[in-house]
Amino acid sequence: MNNNKNISMFKWGINFIIPILCFLIPTTETFTPQIRSFFVITLFCIILIATENLPVFTISLMLPFMYLVFLKQDPSLVFKAWSLEVPWLILGGFILTIALKKSGLLKRLSYMIILLFGGTVRGILYGLLVIGIMTTLVVADATAKAVLMGTLVLGICDALEIKKGSRNATVLGLATFAAAMGPSFIFMVSTGFMTVSGILTAANYSVPTYLEYLLHMGAPQLLFCICTVVMIDILYKPEKLLRSKEFFKEELQKLGAFSSNEKKVLAISIGLVILLVSGSIHGILSGWVFMLVAIITMLPGINLVTPEDVKQVNFTFMMFVVGCLTIGVVSGPLGVGKFIADTVYPYITGSVNQLFAGVWSLGFLSNFILTPLAAYSTFTLPIAEMATQAGTNYLAVIYTFVSSLEQVIFPYEYAPVLLIYGYGLVSFKDFFKYHVIKVILNIAFISLIFIPFWNFIGLL
Repeated sequence: MNNNKNISMFKWGINFIIPILCFLIPTTETFTPQIRSFFVITLFCIILIATENLPVFTISLMLPFMYLVFLKQDPSLVFKAWSLEVPWLILGGFILTIALKKSGLLKRLSYMIILLFGGTVRGILYGLLVIGIMTTLVVADATAKAVLMGTLVLGICDALEIKKGSRNATVLGLATFAAAMGPSFIFMVSTGFMTVSGILTAANYSVPTYLEYLLHMGAPQLLFCICTVVMIDILYKPEKLLRSKEFFKEELQKLGAFSSNEKKVLAISIGLVILLVSGSIHGILSGWVFMLVAIITMLPGINLVTPEDVKQVNFTFMMFVVGCLTIGVVSGPLGVGKFIADTVYPYITGSVNQLFAGVWSLGFLSNFILTPLAAYSTFTLPIAEMATQAGTNYLAVIYTFVSSLEQVIFPYEYAPVLLIYGYGLVSFKDFFKYHVIKVILNIAFISLIFIPFWNFIGLL
């Protein structure tokens, strides 16, 4: 008990000391009192999340409250995150998951996937990467993909009776991160690079075609994705399942023909994918598509989800996501991005190696404060200009920047990562451990694989 008390005191000490040290930094013309207060409040809440000193729901309420009171920000800005698509995508995703589970379709699909990949956790681990790559071709939005992959893996865990927090749950949970995130950058379909492409085009910079991008990024990014999955296999060594492949064959046969409710959910799910794939045609954002699907599951005549079922939705997690999004929303008008840029740029310029290292560091560090979209908007053009002035290919430097923004070590940094973490399959300790090692792996890949490869194909 004394040991636990000491640990608790140590965590609370960290929680207050770091923000206080930040508050003691003198303000300047660029590091304004408001920006300093923003960092103090944000650091305090981020450390609360990391140390788990307070319940998640409490932190989710505390963050916007502190921005309102201490930064004196307008409520329309502080609560703007609720008007974004992400919270509603989460709600729609949770409701669709309920429909999938309740109808039995999720169990059927899970059995089929388990059998397809050999009936072992290791087989599913590598199989999920294959599914992630295939899904990327039709679902470009990372957040939508995170919901789909997370729902699928949750169903697999239910089918295998894998308890949350177990080694196998950790393996499959981490595999979901690897399968949902990394493959998005193999093809020129990721929301991140498409945002960058739009910014460059608007500034009269040429951008790669789909095939050129595939040549530049396809092979090294695919190798990186494979290594992230191998890393999970080595670190956590999946445990052997108590049930054999034959058991799942028998269970699948017991399910018999598709029930009426399964057919309804299957039709709705196919419609969902079609709407997600055709987003460029109809212009409806993924979040609103998921909400539409959720509404359909509850309509008279469909009746897949009842008001009683909705009580299963994890509204605490939804609040947590909104709280995290609020960090990025509030940082923009305060000029936090510009302050970071002005502070970091003098240390980035120099040799080509210094440029690549500095740009990677800029992307990685900006994730702690800015949303990836805000980082793309803030830094893309200055990075392209610096690369041009340094006499190197700006596309290679931009690719490095995009790759760095995928590297996170806290769940709050990136909405799709936060979504998957919310399924509760992976503890914070294992999440942190895996992603820190993945960060190191990415640095090694950029230095030893990506840059030499770009030199080999003539990009550099």
